[in-house]
Amino acid sequence: MTNNSKKIYFNIGLMKTGTTWLSEILKPQKNIFFTPEKEIHFFEMMKNNKFRDFDRRYDQFIKFSQRLKENENLSSFQKIKKLKWYMKYLNTDTSFDWFDSLFPQHADGYLCDFSNLSWKASKELWDEAFSRYASVKTSIILRSPIERLWSHTKFHFKIMHGRDFDLDEVEGINFVKKFDFIETSDYEKILKHLEQNLGLNNLLFLFQEDLKNKPFDSLRRIENHLGIKLDDEPIKNRSSSINATAKIELPKWISSNFDYLQEKSLNALEKRKIDYPESWKN
Repeated sequence: MTNNSKKIYFNIGLMKTGTTWLSEILKPQKNIFFTPEKEIHFFEMMKNNKFRDFDRRYDQFIKFSQRLKENENLSSFQKIKKLKWYMKYLNTDTSFDWFDSLFPQHADGYLCDFSNLSWKASKELWDEAFSRYASVKTSIILRSPIERLWSHTKFHFKIMHGRDFDLDEVEGINFVKKFDFIETSDYEKILKHLEQNLGLNNLLFLFQEDLKNKPFDSLRRIENHLGIKLDDEPIKNRSSSINATAKIELPKWISSNFDYLQEKSLNALEKRKIDYPESWKN
């Protein structure tokens, strides 16, 4: 049943492609609404009730409340309001109604979920979303597959070990294969899944390299996709990089062992006539 009062914008991935930068550019827009947690991972929670279960969300809440306590830019009233939002987020009864309740109820614009795993959503979930809301817009941000793989690897290693990546080739390959870094750099697999479940015609393709080098052009593409006017000012006030990983040169063993992902992914994009940055060919 369509809820004509709500419009949704899902950016459905991928990690280490500039999703945080883009969300920070869109947050100040008057017709765009985010929740206090950028990545709700709603579709993933609907698919797997153990993903971000209560314990994991409670751990997030502890970190969130500490950051909130230290934030000197918010009033006590604003902090209490955000804590009340988190009480809703901790609710374990994940549903479309629960998802709706996380956003302002009379928001005049797009409600946004920028979750990097939403590309995995099933056709049933997408069908329900399209039937429920007056407008559903989707985008995905891609990055040179081998660069994305390396950035994801460095970032995850730092999170796990608290230091910059320092593994040798054998240890490094084992570390990469242990997690989902390869899967999220395999654009053939991702595009095939999206083709079957969402449909590529519904999807705006964005590129991390363009967000960095041509941010205003990228904003115009999003503006046209959503059918709303967006302000350029947030771009002027921000650096081109947020949440960046350590500046460690891509090791030769990454290229020699995982370059097949680059070729496979470029072929997948070309087969579907999706233009990508020329720099990916280098």
